[in-house]
Amino acid sequence: MPFTLRSDDPVALRALLYRWHWLERWPRRSELVLDALFRPRQPRLVVCGRSRATPPDATGLLVELELTLYAELVARTPWTPLHAALVARPGGEGGVLLAGDSGAGKSSLAWALIQRGWTYLGEEHAFLREGARAQGFPRALTLERTLAGERVDVVWSPDAAREVEVEQVLLLSAQRDAEAPEPVGPAAAAAALARQLQRTPRGDDLARLTALCAQAPAHRLALAGLERSVAAVAALCVRS
Repeated sequence: MPFTLRSDDPVALRALLYRWHWLERWPRRSELVLDALFRPRQPRLVVCGRSRATPPDATGLLVELELTLYAELVARTPWTPLHAALVARPGGEGGVLLAGDSGAGKSSLAWALIQRGWTYLGEEHAFLREGARAQGFPRALTLERTLAGERVDVVWSPDAAREVEVEQVLLLSAQRDAEAPEPVGPAAAAAALARQLQRTPRGDDLARLTALCAQAPAHRLALAGLERSVAAVAALCVRS
């Protein structure tokens, strides 16, 4: 969904804009307008002409701006917003949706796949449309520490704003007691994805999830080492 971001001090926004390289591609006019006002005294966030927050400093304003933007997009989008990562397989248009609770390994697995030639489309938000098509929120991927012990600051793909057909749904589990992907039936997969909705479920949200899981195979995967997990994902995509 297009939005407009304005500020009386664009330089102060660099901490966010370096993660939002795609921002200039969006139309300048939109129904959602956010004003980040750093001057003259107390910072202030204004959403569609109404003051939303008055944080104590510039850092607080940046935090409020980012959280408010995500919340507004999730509430306003006609698509179905999921807490999930989205990647596209090498040399193809098909996408893999990585869903799971915080700590399940979405970011780590996405990073490992990117390192092996997959295309990064989104790490925190995925928006599902009809026809099992999805688009990620093209925010650069930031990891404090990968499983290999390396620090990852930013991963960016110029393709991050594109839409793909979801060919596989992976439900990641934080439990490390299973190594092989376990098939999940369409009804159970849709119910698991419904728990990752970023807003109160709507009728069209549930319809899209049901249609997605009827079309795309779903598997439950517990990360048991990134190399084995990446190999398992690649094998699933070859069979699909």
